[in-house]
Amino acid sequence: MLPARTLRHSPRARWPYQVFNGLAAATLTFGCPMLVTATEVDISPIPLIASVDEVHPLLVLTPSVEWPTINSVANVDGNYSPNATYVGYFDADKCYGYHYDSTDESEHHFFPVSNPAGRDCNNTHWSGNFLNWVATQTIDAFRLALTGGYRIKDTLDETWLEKARHDGQGTTSIYPNRSLDSDTLQGATPLNGSSATFRIQGLGNEMRFRINGTNTGENIQAYNPSAETTDAQGYRLSVRVKVCNPDAGLEDFCVQYGDEITGYHWKPEGLLQEYADKMQVAVFGYLNDHSMYRDGGVMRARKKWVGPQKFVQGAWQNNSASEWDPITGILKQNPDIEDATAGSANIEDSGAINYLNKFGQMTDKRHKSHDPVSELFYAALRYLRNEGNVSAYSNLSGTQEAQYELADGFPVIENWDDPVAQWCQPNAILGIGDIYTHRDKNLPGTTARGDEPASPSEVSSDDAVDVHAWTQQVASMEGVNIGTPFTGRQNSAYMAGLAWDANVRDLRPDLEGKTRARTYWVDVLETRSLEGMSRNQFALAAKYGGMKVPESFDPDNLPDILPEVWWHTNGETLTPFGSRGAGQTAFKKPDNFFLAGDAEAMVDALKQAFGRIVADTEGSSAALAIDGATVDAEDGSRIFQVTYTTGSWSGELAAYDLDSSTGEPEAAAAWYASLGLPNHGERNIRVNAGGTDTDFLWGNLTADQQAALGSQAVLEYLRGDNSNEASQDGMLRTRVNPLGDIVHSQPVFVGPPNPELYADEDFPAADTHPAFAQSLASRREVLYVGANDGMLHVLDVDTGTEIYAFVPSAAIEQGMATLAAPSYEHRYLVDGEITVADVPDSNANNGWRSVLVGTMGRGGRAIFALDVTDPDNISFLWEKSANDISALGNVLGKPMIAPIADGTWRVIVANGPNGQNGEPALIQLDVFNGTANSTLLGEAGENGLTGIEVWDSNNDGYYDIAYGGDLKGNLWKIGLNSGTSTLLFTAKDDNGVAQPISAAPIAAYDAIDEKTWVFFGTGRYLNETDLGTTQVQSWYGLIDEGTTIPGRFDLLERSIGAHNVVPHGNAEREVRNMERGDAGDLGNRDGWYIDLKFNNTVDGERMIIPNQIFGPALVGTTRMPNTDDPCRPTGRGFVYAINPFSGAALDVPFFILRDPDGEQVGYDAVGFDSPPSQPVFVRVDGEPRMLTSLEDQRIVKDEVDGRLIDQPLGSRLSWRELRAP
Repeated sequence: MLPARTLRHSPRARWPYQVFNGLAAATLTFGCPMLVTATEVDISPIPLIASVDEVHPLLVLTPSVEWPTINSVANVDGNYSPNATYVGYFDADKCYGYHYDSTDESEHHFFPVSNPAGRDCNNTHWSGNFLNWVATQTIDAFRLALTGGYRIKDTLDETWLEKARHDGQGTTSIYPNRSLDSDTLQGATPLNGSSATFRIQGLGNEMRFRINGTNTGENIQAYNPSAETTDAQGYRLSVRVKVCNPDAGLEDFCVQYGDEITGYHWKPEGLLQEYADKMQVAVFGYLNDHSMYRDGGVMRARKKWVGPQKFVQGAWQNNSASEWDPITGILKQNPDIEDATAGSANIEDSGAINYLNKFGQMTDKRHKSHDPVSELFYAALRYLRNEGNVSAYSNLSGTQEAQYELADGFPVIENWDDPVAQWCQPNAILGIGDIYTHRDKNLPGTTARGDEPASPSEVSSDDAVDVHAWTQQVASMEGVNIGTPFTGRQNSAYMAGLAWDANVRDLRPDLEGKTRARTYWVDVLETRSLEGMSRNQFALAAKYGGMKVPESFDPDNLPDILPEVWWHTNGETLTPFGSRGAGQTAFKKPDNFFLAGDAEAMVDALKQAFGRIVADTEGSSAALAIDGATVDAEDGSRIFQVTYTTGSWSGELAAYDLDSSTGEPEAAAAWYASLGLPNHGERNIRVNAGGTDTDFLWGNLTADQQAALGSQAVLEYLRGDNSNEASQDGMLRTRVNPLGDIVHSQPVFVGPPNPELYADEDFPAADTHPAFAQSLASRREVLYVGANDGMLHVLDVDTGTEIYAFVPSAAIEQGMATLAAPSYEHRYLVDGEITVADVPDSNANNGWRSVLVGTMGRGGRAIFALDVTDPDNISFLWEKSANDISALGNVLGKPMIAPIADGTWRVIVANGPNGQNGEPALIQLDVFNGTANSTLLGEAGENGLTGIEVWDSNNDGYYDIAYGGDLKGNLWKIGLNSGTSTLLFTAKDDNGVAQPISAAPIAAYDAIDEKTWVFFGTGRYLNETDLGTTQVQSWYGLIDEGTTIPGRFDLLERSIGAHNVVPHGNAEREVRNMERGDAGDLGNRDGWYIDLKFNNTVDGERMIIPNQIFGPALVGTTRMPNTDDPCRPTGRGFVYAINPFSGAALDVPFFILRDPDGEQVGYDAVGFDSPPSQPVFVRVDGEPRMLTSLEDQRIVKDEVDGRLIDQPLGSRLSWRELRAP
């Protein structure tokens, strides 16, 4: 039986703490999804990059199976014990009867009769646990895991599974006869005697036994349970078992089928059925040719959906090539009839499931005896590369019967299709076999041709492959010697080089992007031996072909060390063992390498492999951060990049040191947050439990919180305990790591306070801040970031270790428990932005406290505050939800903390969409207790204030104005002390249609004209509909004269002057130049606008990230979704740099690109082929560089003209810009 199945910037800059803009169930209760009402704004529960479900993984199965894998014993314990659980087709906890038919052997089978305690069948029936131990071959466990087992009878009423055919190869050396003594015989069998011997080897589907003797070769008769058994003769029985009979109790692998017409019944299923709607499958294998000179592998099933549904052109539809009936669950014998009939071998069986179940079963010919695994692997890669079949691999000769036997009764497909539908398609190669392979070096680039046939023309002409060079690169990286032959039998380790190349280079240069394949491999441990890395091509292939390298990784320019987190996150170290491995060097287990030395390990390994394949499918980058307000690469600075993986919904935050000579991040991370999480029982996790700051433990929760989580097991899971995950035979979702995805929460760096922060201010307590700062001069440097695991995490900057985590009550209320659900569907939790500020408090030591304010963002309508003065002793201040503040919605912007004109310090926040009645509002809260008041702005209904800027209009150190935009295009000016509001402007396109404002505006004071300016862009990016919106959006610079600006006709139109694709290094780059002009062009106009289009070409370009000021430039970031591109539905984007007070180009182009000759060319905007997050700026030898994190996880460095450093804006900036990077 299977283990339980998973059910289914500025000169005055002084902001002390860097706020990083995005460069970034026991009965289990899992909660319910939220519904959108008529007045609510639809916010997608998943990142929009994952919302276009057009690209699905392809799993290429490459079973390198020869007779040892088929014939060897699966449950390797030499002595049977009812206290141990053995895996196989039988339920270990049941007793079975045996049906005998005197005239028809095909009717012989076991059937379940009882489920006794202690697995004691009372000398009347056969123990299922014993039958698994005595009769399960390695291939049976393989089939059990992948398909639910080989069905020999498959009808509406009954399902029988039959063990594999044992052809005798390997004799008792790999499947020894097994015996029971009198102590175990009585409880395990209905036999009477002092002992019994059982034999499997060489008996096909049968098992023989003899009581009180060992001779299982003579005087054998069919076992009849109704007749007396004696020691005078031996007996044979057929190892078939009836399964999925609800009257006898269902096994764990049974799935219900049927309807009211056919009735309801159950069928055994495995991983291929379970994952049928998540991936397509292709299968390669060997011909059953015993010649050592037969090269390669052949296609057995082309890329296909195996289940009843297939995905075609954006929709699921019925699948005519389904491998089972969707109503009955009965497997189809020949689902791929065209492939079956294409040759002359009279093939009548086809399909991935059938092949895996039946290879070696269709003829009496002995099983395959040579396994050229590297050539099999090469054939699979030729398929992915669209290179076509190698005819010498697949040619069949002789009579029709001989061809059938060579084909092993299954299709040998030679007319290959192109399996890569989109270049970004995740491809995985999953293989299984033993490492003692044969003559597999007849490949392109080989330097050893001993004992090989002539190279096929398709192989010798393949100049895109160099197996020797690639394998030697693996050897160099691993620090081992790899010779060819490798370990004997004229074999090679070329599959390791092939796997490495497929993982890090482009398999399909004919397609737009980089197409790759990752390798996963299961070692069946022939001879019960595990060998070390220097002699284990499977481990090498899984490591170098499976490691998760970044998108920008260059395999021809390797870092000194390949980061361990790329390939080893499981924490396991393997020590070689057995007759061939003992004494070899231990090694860290590659994540994609699995051991299957017994039946249970086989099942677990394949479950883990499938889980990882799906979990590894998509990756995206969310944010980039720097470790201070200014960064000089030569000072040993670091950047921090947030990434997440949609397949597993796991998150990562990595620290990278900057190269002092280039300003680029080093290839190897200094640390990864996922590896810095303490053991689940040692983590310092606190929770708001009904207003009480307490440890996140079951007994500390309120009754409502306990009800929301459902069980203590779920709480422990959320703390990081994996003991109840499906991968551990539990009921909860298997995770790659406990750290949740981090999407919109941007990391905040906090170090010791800056004693000069308030040096020029006159507000009360300003003169006491230096003493406060001095008292904390050695304060630990930390990062704060929220994650969709329901927690705010605090990480040590030096090590990446988590030192604290906080669970807002709202996270529990919003469905934190669903993270544990096997059928988890992503939802946001602690997804909002964070602010940290020093705030005066007369009740605090030294009169000040550092306060953090965070929001749930898309994860809920809540806001919270913590005292983070001492990061090693953080305390909870308050949490407010929509129940406390009705106007509070999903806060999308960054909270602000600032002193206002009445002398108090407040938390100031835009309410976000989905507040009461969908009305935009400005909310102000007391910093220390959360007492709130709201300024409602009108324009209700599917609306919300999306972000704000606070402004000191008279430069007295108190902030009296907030500017904010809403989703109906309104730019509001709100008095912070008075609570009055003015509509400053409504953004509309040329057709009078409102343009939504999604990002906070920024403000600046032009000292020349003595005017206050407000800058913002328009566009929306909240749900799937927004992806396809092509309305023209605009970039605005407005002068605040205290009155409403009637419309865009009162503004000066500026434009994008030129758009080109130019050479840049060894590639090409989109660039733009802006219209030339100066501030005098404005005349009496109230500002400027730029429509985000070129030559009337509308690409859906929008500006959903706040603008920045760097030197004299206003920097704006855009994105241009493209729903026609399934690989990049979120599209591409630009970063622009213009003169803020003219809306035109700067006097000096901001960006410097270099052509192939290294010559400099200047541009006003640079494009990116993946959406950019907000950039950060660093200096290298005093020269500015811009680092931009793209959604595909690359970090791109651009040169900025150094002359701009000497041309600061020279104007008063906003609270935000005074404290920006």
